Amino acid sequence: SSFTPKYLEKTPEQSFSERALFVFNICYDTTESELKDLFHRFGPAKVKLMMTENSNKNRGHAFVEYHDPSHAKEAVKHLNGYTLQDTKIKVQFNTKQPPWYAGNHNNNIKPKRPA
Repeated sequence: SSFTPKYLEKTPEQSFSERALFVFNICYDTTESELKDLFHRFGPAKVKLMMTENSNKNRGHAFVEYHDPSHAKEAVKHLNGYTLQDTKIKVQFNTKQPPWYAGNHNNNIKPKRPA
């Protein structure tokens, strides 16, 4: 018989809300690479810094998804209020999947435009 970790036994929605973070109040000069370095301290994670459509500027928020909920919990505990480039970032659990998520774990995801 194969071993299934407890967090994989939950429904995808429950699992997502325990693994996914919303990060905001990010300095506009922060890069996705810098965020990855910061969040990877707590475990492997997918990091998507949301960018404006017509420039290299970020929108001041990002989505982070860990495979292991305990890594997400530690990241919230240690990074909420963390000062990154003279700005205190806010980190919280993301209880709703972003509209562009749709189960796609690719870091090159672009937001879907409304019809």
